Amino acid sequence: MKVATAFQGVNRSIVKEARSATLDLYRSLLKAAAQFPESHQRYFLRETVRERFRFHRHETSRQRVLKCLQEGSKALEIMCDAKSNAVYMERIDALATAKAGPLKHVVGKLRRIPDLNKRASAALDIRSSSSRKRDPNARMAAPEHLCKLARITQPAPYQPPPNQPIKRLKFTKRKPYMVSIRTHDANGIPFIRVRGWRQPVQTSMMIKTRVKKLQQWMDKIHELQDIRRMIRSERIFYDNLGIHEDFKEYEYHMTEAEKYYSQLRSRIQGNGIDDHTTLREE
Repeated sequence: MKVATAFQGVNRSIVKEARSATLDLYRSLLKAAAQFPESHQRYFLRETVRERFRFHRHETSRQRVLKCLQEGSKALEIMCDAKSNAVYMERIDALATAKAGPLKHVVGKLRRIPDLNKRASAALDIRSSSSRKRDPNARMAAPEHLCKLARITQPAPYQPPPNQPIKRLKFTKRKPYMVSIRTHDANGIPFIRVRGWRQPVQTSMMIKTRVKKLQQWMDKIHELQDIRRMIRSERIFYDNLGIHEDFKEYEYHMTEAEKYYSQLRSRIQGNGIDDHTTLREE
């Protein structure tokens, strides 16, 4: 089973639960979009849901994945409440008819193209530039009511983008002195370098990120230890006064949090360079 980078090293049950929640949310959004009365509303909601899920299908950040799921759940609530809420329905209709939102921006850009043929060609894919760059093979053509607003009378035939030639990397033959060297970073974690070759920027940033993240975990561990010592001092102070307060629950949570960060730190230091993907997401 192919797992996204953000969920590598995580319990398989969590991975399965996250994937199931994403698919259930996607199906629920499409079903909610199909229940709207007007065709332009159904088109706008369906294509927006598909484009957003397609845009984030290779997301590698756990925080961004959680944020996207929360935004999708909020959108589902609004779509379900739109039938009984006139404000929600008016807002969705305004977005679908290009009176506001991204479709209004698209219509404005299409109208500014003086050549009608180029305008019709541009209407074949009305996605944002970031979406076109991330997935050049997909497209989202302007519907009929948007073509009328953009004053497009004759739609252009679809032509797939030309295949870009593959640029082969120039191979540099190693000199005899260019041998692999096993060295260590500031935390003592080993990694491989080649003598005489410039270290790639990606490797440097990876090591820098790992050192920074480990230092943050160490600072968090020391902070939790200070809080735990303070709780123990408070407990002794109350015992001397004859006041019986239960501090076990507070100490338990502090101890568990300290164990969690210690396990993260030991896992990264124990596995070495292979776990650098985890650092960006914890």
